[in-house]
Amino acid sequence: MRINTAERQKIYQWVIRLKEFYGFLDCTALLAIKIFDKFLAINENVPSEMLPLIAMTCLELSVKMQENCILDFDQCVSLCRSEFGFQY
Repeated sequence: MRINTAERQKIYQWVIRLKEFYGFLDCTALLAIKIFDKFLAINENVPSEMLPLIAMTCLELSVKMQENCILDFDQCVSLCRSEFGFQY
């Protein structure tokens, strides 16, 4: 299933809200979105319930590269669950 524009925008907005929540740099969110887009360009058939986890993983990679810190994985999964309602 290809991701549609509305789903992509929802993921982008969520990444930006997380950037603001954690106080990360703008370049961190932009890098996360760039990684997310590249992942989806390579992997076209991604289930929609996996998109938040993929976006969070992209943000974690970006944070590790740009901010020199590491996000708590359990907290990240909890944020995905609370925002999107999927059970992981």
